[in-house]
Amino acid sequence: FKYIEGWYNRKRIHSSINYMTPDQCELLARSTA
Repeated sequence: FKYIEGWYNRKRIHSSINYMTPDQCELLARSTA
């Protein structure tokens, strides 16, 4: 897991999650859960 956290670009937008950054998607999921 630490390897992925260091390597994965959390600022890049992704089309598969409605053009949000992974951080934005995670915050949205936490706020709606």
